[in-house]
Amino acid sequence: MKFELERLSNGATYDEIKNEVIRAANLISDAVISKKKFDSLSKISSSTLTKKFGSWEQVLIEFGLENRYSGRTVSIKMKNQVAKKLLDSELISELKKIAKKLDKDELSQTDFNKNSGLSASSICRRFGSWKEALKMAGLQEVKMAKRYTLEDYFENLLLVWTHYGRQPYYREMDSPPSGISVGAYEKRWGKWSSALKAFIDFMDNDNSTFKEELNYEHKIVTKTERIKQINRRDIPLGLRYKVLSRDRFRCVKCGSSPALDLACKLHLDHIIPFSKGGLTTLENLQTTCSSCNLGKGNRYVD
Repeated sequence: MKFELERLSNGATYDEIKNEVIRAANLISDAVISKKKFDSLSKISSSTLTKKFGSWEQVLIEFGLENRYSGRTVSIKMKNQVAKKLLDSELISELKKIAKKLDKDELSQTDFNKNSGLSASSICRRFGSWKEALKMAGLQEVKMAKRYTLEDYFENLLLVWTHYGRQPYYREMDSPPSGISVGAYEKRWGKWSSALKAFIDFMDNDNSTFKEELNYEHKIVTKTERIKQINRRDIPLGLRYKVLSRDRFRCVKCGSSPALDLACKLHLDHIIPFSKGGLTTLENLQTTCSSCNLGKGNRYVD
């Protein structure tokens, strides 16, 4: 007679557990492996396995038996109940296991929820934050792409446009002085050509009926606001483009341009100084380089 233990010991190895799960599964003729049927034939209970691997579904997936899962949906609430019974060290092990499975050293909550029998929210509650839990597991948090405003996109595009003295090419947006990648523009507008069209439409609108879309809100510039614009020192983005384009992205005094001289820095200058009543209008603005602009100072000759 061959003597065997009725149950696996608490210190059973992964291979011993795997062999037992597969042995019991092979004894079940049903297409679906229920926990009740499994418990009647196995030396390790389904509850022990669920505690170790997160859920019954995850147990079957772990040992290549996913096609024999009943398909029952496991809710977030159910996942959280399982997590409450686990030690901190077991939750950390789960994070490491999922990261290893995905072959990543960083882990998002979305990826964790898709691949674990536990929920990311339960991890956050236990450790205070997702970032802290990953830190304890020696993993990195997935860096979220920076969210740019419409003004950020257009300011950057105007900077690059001024640098080259022309419409920038696709590949040039991934090199200095551009601070926003061409991929970010494509994500926002679908394709690079659409981003350029949006920029041109934005810049070419007449100031008196100028519609400015900032932070995804629409603001119609009224006649009163138009008066405020021409009576302020700072120059609106659309007006800056108009002045630079009119002056062909060159200093009107010496002809210097960033396209010809990388050291050249262009400025927009009030012809009649703002301090002397000069308005912020297309007619009273000009493009000058740093040297010519500083040389002028606050002087004005009628």
